[in-house]
Amino acid sequence: MINEGFEMKKLLSLILCLLLSLPIGTALADFDLTPEQVTEKILSLQADYPDQQLWSKDIYYAWRGGIYEGGKGGMAFLFMASDAIFGDLPARMVQPVDYGALRPGDLLRVKNNTHSVMVVEVLENHITVVEVSTDRKGNSRIYWGRTLSKSAVLEGDYVLTRYPGGGGTPGVLPGDVNADGAVDGRDAVRLARYIATKDAEASARAADVNDDGDIDGKDLRLLVQYLSGQDVELKVRSE
Repeated sequence: MINEGFEMKKLLSLILCLLLSLPIGTALADFDLTPEQVTEKILSLQADYPDQQLWSKDIYYAWRGGIYEGGKGGMAFLFMASDAIFGDLPARMVQPVDYGALRPGDLLRVKNNTHSVMVVEVLENHITVVEVSTDRKGNSRIYWGRTLSKSAVLEGDYVLTRYPGGGGTPGVLPGDVNADGAVDGRDAVRLARYIATKDAEASARAADVNDDGDIDGKDLRLLVQYLSGQDVELKVRSE
């Protein structure tokens, strides 16, 4: 027991040192909003951008999500709204579209890669969205509350998501070891305790971030690399 306790302290000390050394602005940036809270935050934008407000096709916005430097017209509005919710969190492209993994704030590309919408709410058989579209006179306007059926969503081209951990299996966020809806330093500490003692509660599917069937030091190393901003992919254990 003394040796086990000593090893656990060494492991936790190592994790603590690594977390304290993380640069500001990495994936450790707090994002603790629930999907319902993200929906509320999106809807709050209506105060400044009401339904059917005119939107210039010439407006350009430089996006902080990466992948694309920015966009004009309708994409400028969606990128601006995305940054208002997710700040500097990096975006990831998910293909094919997985309806069960779709969340408020995700950007969905549709109509044979010609149009984008922001997901506002995900319901059983359809989603509600906000988008910029052209009216009958050719003017671009912001439209709130439009819907897309589940079948239409599944025909989409791809999704841009900025939730920490990226896509993954529906209902399981890769790396969210303590199942609190976010991937952060608390998950690394929980995983270290689990590996060292096996008496800490952990979501096995979220903790096996390399999907090799085991929860061990390789998963911990990968999770810490992710938290430190390295370009690594977290996975969910296959069912």
